[in-house]
Amino acid sequence: MRPEDAKQILSLFPEDGKTSAVSLGQALYPDKSEYQQRTQAFAKLLMLEKMGYVEKLGIEGGMRMWGMKG
Repeated sequence: MRPEDAKQILSLFPEDGKTSAVSLGQALYPDKSEYQQRTQAFAKLLMLEKMGYVEKLGIEGGMRMWGMKG
């Protein structure tokens, strides 16, 4: 993933800087199935974590939450 792509994805995070794969998937892939949204967004979140942009925050409301670093 290029840094420009990462910044574009991070711009979709809510103001509090936290999101889940479900929420991010709905923003990134509105025309795909719920399963495709969730799995593809989860893969993006894992890449962003590896690049140092986000971190796992824990589970809230039954969903794993991710937050922006810094």
